[in-house]
Amino acid sequence: MNHDRKPNQPDRDARLTDYLCGELDAAQARALAAELERDPELRARAAELRNTLELLRRNAPALAEGLPPARRAVLRAAAAAA
Repeated sequence: MNHDRKPNQPDRDARLTDYLCGELDAAQARALAAELERDPELRARAAELRNTLELLRRNAPALAEGLPPARRAVLRAAAAAA
């Protein structure tokens, strides 16, 4: 049995996204920050996700224009909170 297995990509991406959005508790954030220091592949993925999140934040208002008003309000609120 391999106990050194890395989390699968969706789990890893979810954790990284939570980290980048400031949604982890302090202990979880410290643990992930330590992992990022040790793992260049993880750092690279975090950079990709950070860029994606930034694009979404910058473009959310334009993307929201084609949505129904209720969904548009949710997307704008999320972008403003980010």
